[in-house]
Amino acid sequence: MAGDDLSRDDLLQLSPDDALRGGLGERPAGAPPLDTVCALALAYQSRAEGAPEDVFGLAVTALGMVRDRAGAGPLSPAVRDDLRRRLAFPAEGYPITGAWLAALADAASSGAELARGQAFLFRAVELRRFVAANARDAARAT
Repeated sequence: MAGDDLSRDDLLQLSPDDALRGGLGERPAGAPPLDTVCALALAYQSRAEGAPEDVFGLAVTALGMVRDRAGAGPLSPAVRDDLRRRLAFPAEGYPITGAWLAALADAASSGAELARGQAFLFRAVELRRFVAANARDAARAT
């Protein structure tokens, strides 16, 4: 998948594990950019699945609750387990979005990265809205 030549189909096929491999902090060479490619892939996939925007709001809240409890440092195994449980709840019934949230939980290794995860989800919501607006405009033009 070439960074400059991504199609909608490429974004729909990007797996959450591949997208978030390498974590939420400093991205390894060759990893897709978090705020653009990864957030847009999540936006397309969650919209195609029909996941409501509320899923993202609940996930952002869950990340914040865990971050407030954990602080900025490394996440303990118990905190990571709590994070996985909290992110599984909002995506019940939406397996694709749930896979993204599970990968997000696995990718976060510190409280600081939880804040980065919140920003990632906010960006995905912005992009969902942008994609939806473009689809409406295109439908009106035809």
